[in-house]
Amino acid sequence: MAPLADVLALVTISLSVIAGTVWLVRLEARINVHEAVCAERYRQLEARHQETTKELRSIDQKLDRLMERA
Repeated sequence: MAPLADVLALVTISLSVIAGTVWLVRLEARINVHEAVCAERYRQLEARHQETTKELRSIDQKLDRLMERA
């Protein structure tokens, strides 16, 4: 039978590995959430950029028409 100190050392190592694994899983989950949030923000920014580009084209066309009349 292994000495108590060896058993406690193995238990400590096992708990450290488990705690490390749990920490990594939590970190990975937080990173995944962060990536999802960033991806959604990027989609929103891209959509807004496209809307703004259309609005600017429309304004530009209107200004061109006004200048042609003058």
